[in-house]
Amino acid sequence: MVNGSYMKKMNRTGDFASWDGWEFFIRAKEYVFGCIVMRRAFIPPLCDSAQDIAVLLRCPAESLSHDACEVLLDECRAVADSAAPVAKVRHLATDIIQARLDSLQCTEEAYRWF
Repeated sequence: MVNGSYMKKMNRTGDFASWDGWEFFIRAKEYVFGCIVMRRAFIPPLCDSAQDIAVLLRCPAESLSHDACEVLLDECRAVADSAAPVAKVRHLATDIIQARLDSLQCTEEAYRWF
């Protein structure tokens, strides 16, 4: 039903990190599964770490219509969109980040991010 990239929609805490995601919905014989997998990368203040987050919703598949499956997927998206860090980092360690960039210690993806 759904299998594709996912863009996180809410950033209520002003998080500097990069959020990338993938969503899929599977309808099996007994259950339906809605899943959104996200990676929060370049986590401040040093922007050198990442964390993976998965939102999984499982419901019995008996007598679920297409519209009910859409509602389940919308619920999964609402939970994923509301994910936010608890710690609020309002600054970046720019001098350390610049030193790492100057000494070519970052990956190609990190250079594109900065």
